[in-house]
Amino acid sequence: MSSTIYSIKCYIKNNPYQLSIRVDSDDANSINNPLPTDELEVKFTDISLDNIIPSITRLCFEPINEKKNTIVPEVISLNHLLSVQQLTKVPNKNRRNFNDNNKPIDRNIMVTTMNESSQQTSCATLNTLVSENAVQQTPKIRRQASRRRFFSNQSYIDCEIDPIYKTGIKIRYVDVSNLIRWSVKKLEIEMETEDITNELYFNLNLCLSTLEQRPHKLLAFVNPFGGKGRASVVFEKSVLPIFNAANIAV
Repeated sequence: MSSTIYSIKCYIKNNPYQLSIRVDSDDANSINNPLPTDELEVKFTDISLDNIIPSITRLCFEPINEKKNTIVPEVISLNHLLSVQQLTKVPNKNRRNFNDNNKPIDRNIMVTTMNESSQQTSCATLNTLVSENAVQQTPKIRRQASRRRFFSNQSYIDCEIDPIYKTGIKIRYVDVSNLIRWSVKKLEIEMETEDITNELYFNLNLCLSTLEQRPHKLLAFVNPFGGKGRASVVFEKSVLPIFNAANIAV
């Protein structure tokens, strides 16, 4: 049975998720440091170092609206977490402004013409000018906005989140779903307020600080003749990004 030491609501791709930091059952540690097993009992916002066990600590993402997203992993082990980066508030350019843009256009627009000799102004409607010039009017069909097209581009957005600005963090982790070839992936997590973002950023960095077996510097030897001469290319494109994301100098 796992114990939840931290839980918060977040948004990924505008979809709500429940992010939880859980510690799997460990008989030796559970006797000395008992932890709450129910998420409703988790009321503290700061994580204690005594409750973090790197080998059995993991991040869990549970969708709230029961909408499965294959991009979002269900579980990320703490040992596979590379780095945590805090994102600043930036305007969301993907959103469109639908205010006062669909008002009908009035055809009776007053047009003012200037007579150079008399410097007198006269006003006439647009329809009158068109009829005097004997220009045949081409009927224009206003294109109605498709309701299906409008709502298809809109994801589930909670009313509490800011529609213009967003704040969150970006995490990089190692995807080990393919046992033969690992890859580095990133995940952007949005929060409702900046205080919650700072809180999650602090707690995740606190979890990363417990990884004592992770070195700060690493010396790597690459055989230039290995892999039919492709060892150096594979190391630079596939292996080295993992160390760089984990802030390990190679």
